[in-house]
Amino acid sequence: MNKEHLWCTIAIADVQRVAQETVGRELSRTELEHLQAQLNDNLDWYNTISQAVQQLDEPSAN
Repeated sequence: MNKEHLWCTIAIADVQRVAQETVGRELSRTELEHLQAQLNDNLDWYNTISQAVQQLDEPSAN
């Protein structure tokens, strides 16, 4: 498997759908840029991956 292959992405459409459902409107370009910086700094990818890997070792996963 290519080590540079991307597995997860968040599309602007996904963000806009959540914004619409959460605050009842789409976000502006400025808000999207701010949100992108926040997501890059705050997503806890390590623990998410770690938990998924640990679940592979659980008897029910095999």
